Amino acid sequence: MRSNPDAIKVLEAHLKDSNPEVLGRLLRIGAEHGLREAGDTALEALGAVNHPCLRFHAAYAVGKLRPARALEGLVQLLNSNHDNDAYLRHAAVMGLLALQEDDALIAKALAS
Repeated sequence: MRSNPDAIKVLEAHLKDSNPEVLGRLLRIGAEHGLREAGDTALEALGAVNHPCLRFHAAYAVGKLRPARALEGLVQLLNSNHDNDAYLRHAAVMGLLALQEDDALIAKALAS
């Protein structure tokens, strides 16, 4: 897929898959390949409280794709986790680290 950027577009049709395991993998692959359309789905998936694997991959994707409200979503994931799940904490922190590359986003967060 790296040699053909259009090949990743076939994932778009599956971003509403009802299987959380499938959706988590799609978000992860979409983030790796810069599929911007997966950003909002990933942000929404951060709230899937009964599916920690989906939330894990969603946090990673939110950091990579930087949808609107990415910072707020990742901070909310950290807060709602109450430091109970080390994997979710790790994913949220990695998402936040990916966001730090966006100076405008960090400046906006500091201003509010």
